[in-house]
Amino acid sequence: MIALGGAIGAGLFKGSSSAIAAAGPSVLIAYFIGGIVLYFVMKSLEKLVLSSKEPHGLSGLVQPYLGNHTADFTDWVYWSMWMINIIAEAVAAASFLQIWFANVPTWFFVLIIALLTSLINLFSVALFAETEYWLAFIKISVVILLIIFGVFLVAKQIFD
Repeated sequence: MIALGGAIGAGLFKGSSSAIAAAGPSVLIAYFIGGIVLYFVMKSLEKLVLSSKEPHGLSGLVQPYLGNHTADFTDWVYWSMWMINIIAEAVAAASFLQIWFANVPTWFFVLIIALLTSLINLFSVALFAETEYWLAFIKISVVILLIIFGVFLVAKQIFD
């Protein structure tokens, strides 16, 4: 549940809505092609990990082929990517909250989300896992409900 929910971020809802509004249903074809490319990249990474004799992180996969400096750079890029992602997710979530609470500034929601995320990380792993589970459950439920609602609207158009 956590892995599936982790793949569904606020950016999925925020980014998909503007892309579909601008380009229409062809975005789904682009997502499908991107998914196929990502699948093959992940299969290549799988082969690389399985061919390795000892367990290590991403930089451990890079180091034998490209050297220590590139491995260190890979670690920093990976860390930076996640820091930027956390900020982007907080801003996207704050923009959704802005819809319901228009009088509250967006920076306040970003601050609250960042503080809640930090606070959850300060406590036990069990609390973090439980929080992640329920947030993932909510996100997956919303996606399923949106799909059902979309099918209902299409069926209503066809049969009316």
